[in-house]
Amino acid sequence: MKKAAAAMITCSALGACALAGCASRAIIVARPGPPVAGIVVAPGPRAVWVPGHWVYRPYWGRYVWVRGYWR
Repeated sequence: MKKAAAAMITCSALGACALAGCASRAIIVARPGPPVAGIVVAPGPRAVWVPGHWVYRPYWGRYVWVRGYWR
């Protein structure tokens, strides 16, 4: 009787340990960094490239990436 009870306790403890790994969940959020600068061809001889940059937008409460453009 004692052996059966000990075996049942051991099996239930092992089962609980095995199921504990299934119950845990991890959520990983990866935020992208700024885009990698590439080779850009000028549209005209007097055009100037304005590089991209981060700008804080208070309305959204976060920084947003503004792409570069030709001026």
